[in-house]
Amino acid sequence: MQRREEIYLDVLKLKERGWTESLIKKFLKEPDDWESVNHYANFTGKRLYSLGRVLKTESSDEYKKAFLKSARRRGLTEDELKNINKIRTKSEKKYNQMLIQAL
Repeated sequence: MQRREEIYLDVLKLKERGWTESLIKKFLKEPDDWESVNHYANFTGKRLYSLGRVLKTESSDEYKKAFLKSARRRGLTEDELKNINKIRTKSEKKYNQMLIQAL
């Protein structure tokens, strides 16, 4: 059986998608993988989250409500929200293409 390649997002990429540390802790909890970082101040490495799991979470009603509440609290502008949506749409297309190629 061939192992399917997975796309992972680190915390910086999640934050580009509008996630906060609180949203990550509440909805994603533990990372799916870790990537080593060659830096003396970071012994644990980068937390990585499966794009598939992120997309599934982002599509849930509970996450959408929490995200909108967080966006209001952070004062995100309409342009910032449009940019977040654009980033999310682009990665969803990439993920779907990967799934099709795996068939």
